[in-house]
Amino acid sequence: MQRISLLRHWINAFHEKNYLALSYTWEPSEFEDGSKGRYEVQTRDKRDFYPSPVRNCVFDRIIAYMQHLELRILWIDRHSIKQHACKAACDHKNCKDKRAALQTMDLVYKLSCQPVALLGRPISLEDEMDLLARILKGKLVDKNRETGGSQLSEVTDRSEAHRALILLNAITSDYWWTRAWTFQECHRAGHRMILLIRHPAGLERNKRSHHIFGDVPGELCVKLCQAFRLIRSRTRQESLAIKRVLGTAGKYTILLERSNAMFPTITDSIGRRELGDRWDRLAIKEELQQKSCSLGLSMLSLCLLNGEIIDNGKTEKTDRSPPLTRVNEYLRTQFFNKFHGPQIDRSLTFNKSCRFINVKLNAHGIMTEGHLWKLGRIIRTVDFPDQLPQLKKLRSSLTVHQRRRLAQLASELRSLSHVPLACSIEDYLRLDSSNNGRSQPWRSDFPRRYMRMAAKMLVEAIDRGETLRLGSLWGCREALTPYQAVFIWEDGDDSQKIHANQQEVPSFVFTASRPKQPNSSSVGTNDIDHHVSLEVRFADLDLEHRVPQLYVRRWLSGLCFFKRCPRSNVIFPWPPPVETLTPR
Repeated sequence: MQRISLLRHWINAFHEKNYLALSYTWEPSEFEDGSKGRYEVQTRDKRDFYPSPVRNCVFDRIIAYMQHLELRILWIDRHSIKQHACKAACDHKNCKDKRAALQTMDLVYKLSCQPVALLGRPISLEDEMDLLARILKGKLVDKNRETGGSQLSEVTDRSEAHRALILLNAITSDYWWTRAWTFQECHRAGHRMILLIRHPAGLERNKRSHHIFGDVPGELCVKLCQAFRLIRSRTRQESLAIKRVLGTAGKYTILLERSNAMFPTITDSIGRRELGDRWDRLAIKEELQQKSCSLGLSMLSLCLLNGEIIDNGKTEKTDRSPPLTRVNEYLRTQFFNKFHGPQIDRSLTFNKSCRFINVKLNAHGIMTEGHLWKLGRIIRTVDFPDQLPQLKKLRSSLTVHQRRRLAQLASELRSLSHVPLACSIEDYLRLDSSNNGRSQPWRSDFPRRYMRMAAKMLVEAIDRGETLRLGSLWGCREALTPYQAVFIWEDGDDSQKIHANQQEVPSFVFTASRPKQPNSSSVGTNDIDHHVSLEVRFADLDLEHRVPQLYVRRWLSGLCFFKRCPRSNVIFPWPPPVETLTPR
């Protein structure tokens, strides 16, 4: 048997992203030929070659795909990561290299211009091909005008809907969908991940006639399952298939509400999948295993250290709630789940960035850094005049209306003697209009984007006539701290606190933000922005650390200015249910 030789090549993926990152299962599915040995791979010292343990069919398919796209570089874990390593934590170079590689695999798939997954189950029949094409084209569903969701179209009979569901169930039952590693690879690649599904040569003409597959099928669409839920008379087999398909391949935009956090659902998804070593879910597994820590509590600790927000304010209302025993239960019920971002389609992307910064865990709770604002003056925008001030036409990241509305707010604040905050808003407008918001004072893109988002949300609130609340920094050395923040004081549980006499109500908001650092070459790369803006209850000063103890109330967006004011430490105390968790 003549072998095909594969050469090694090193690149810096932060700068050279034109490579294919392959996601596949090490073990063959029932539809694949498990033979291997036709391909040989160059050794790391480039002095020799050795036969690859990867299946021939895997290389056959992916190399054909790469040749079509004229791609030359393939990242494949079996050869790109050193595999010879000890099971226990040790200081061998191979072991250190493997740990480092595993901890950065998420970046490999995120940075790749072509992340690709190989499914084993083929599309073998023409009817299946036609049906899959109709599913992917959205021919089986229509938008429900009343609910905004999906429903079966008038031309789709129940028999076709049933066959489509069975096909989706068969495809998502592929071995690839059951593995935790492949799920994480797919999650990090996001919408760019391409699924390759085999078909016999006899279906090539039929495939091309649909004009959506090209040389490979497109991604799976699960909208049909949402529509199928609307049918009251469905069999138990169909109900189980719907649940399984959504749990396996469901998009988070379908599975989650706009206000939901993604992390509990992601954790559930990984937990349902197979993993040779369950501790591979954590990059810090060796150190934790040596200390005999439980996997569940370790995962909880890791997500808290990553900045996920725990809703410790629930203890104020649910003192008699039943104890939680499993970590997954805790994630679903105790984590903060009422984010309120801009009214955009990518609301879950906004929620993903809502995290604490510089977190430390101790016996008292979650210690983090940020700015604490004491809320005071009430501003009723419903009383603002209809006529907006005229402004010069300048290049800006804000629309003309948004700039005029903010200028109006600054004018109203001046009339109420809140000059420092008015000046800050006017300075922001001048800075944003200087070279379209790209002038030198902005040190990175994040402050500009975050301020623009906050400004737009503030303008939308004023347009709706909502009430605003001004805030001053708590803990500053100055005896009198002027207002330097304005928050959207939406009607809610605390609306009854607003008094007609405009007296201050003791309320606080905690804010923090930190930009991502995607080009860092370190293992612990921070690849998403972090920001938080929460109304909190100020309980007391922690006796040991002399820092404020805060309890979450709700998300409260606003526009804040804290130039030359450093962050301060705060603690979010542990809620009682932490003590009842089962260590597993």
